[in-house]
Amino acid sequence: PLKSLLRQELVTAAGFLSIHGKNPGMFVHPDDSVEIHACLGLGRKPSEAMRDFARRIVLAARNDLGLYVVISNDQPAYIQKPGSTELKRLEDGTPKLSQLAGIKPNMTINFSRDYLRQIGRHAPSMQIELTDLLRVTSPETSQKDKKSRIIGIALGYKLLEKVVKLTLLEEAKGVWNPAGTAG
Repeated sequence: PLKSLLRQELVTAAGFLSIHGKNPGMFVHPDDSVEIHACLGLGRKPSEAMRDFARRIVLAARNDLGLYVVISNDQPAYIQKPGSTELKRLEDGTPKLSQLAGIKPNMTINFSRDYLRQIGRHAPSMQIELTDLLRVTSPETSQKDKKSRIIGIALGYKLLEKVVKLTLLEEAKGVWNPAGTAG
């Protein structure tokens, strides 16, 4: 039922954004002092236009909001053991890397992109994984004070708002559906 509902919405949608929570403790470098705040997953075989769009989101998040956002298709991340400062490791002792890119064929991001192409539309399709700093979580599980939680949640909303506004701006400019193409 979800995919049939998605088909109906995608006919007129400016794009598709799947929002997920990610575990804390993801880093680009083992010695980073700041964890990754959000990961953008572009699915399997993203177009160059989709990669360019994701790069604009990364820059806007950094420059406008001070957030550390990565494109997971291009940037695997080190992850910490839950409740620890130690990195997760594979059986051979090497650090485990995570890549929240949405590359499995049955992911909704890939379904959405494939369906949009089928109907002759070119629109952004991605997933975003937000750390618990940027989303509403149970007060019982949060270790942040109330003020920090409110600021973090507001930043998460601002990040999502930025993605939506960039999508709508590019749609208005015809970036995704250049003159003479369907959409």
